Amino acid sequence: MAKIPLEHYDLLGTPLKVNDLVVYNYYNRQLTVGRILNLTPKMITVGRVGSRMTRRVCPAETVKIDGEAVTMYVLKNES
Repeated sequence: MAKIPLEHYDLLGTPLKVNDLVVYNYYNRQLTVGRILNLTPKMITVGRVGSRMTRRVCPAETVKIDGEAVTMYVLKNES
């Protein structure tokens, strides 16, 4: 049986893919920049930039981000 590609959308309706940068709520404490590591049928796995911590979150609780400022943030904080 053919595998159906997973399609997830963020809060604003933007399609999400693996390795996209998103902002998400980190355990109800702060907004955090993370990278999408995996897509599951209902959730996405997000890795926090600058850390090895991962978390599964609902796609509608994220916002996809891009641009020069985010690129500089990732280069500065990712090891």
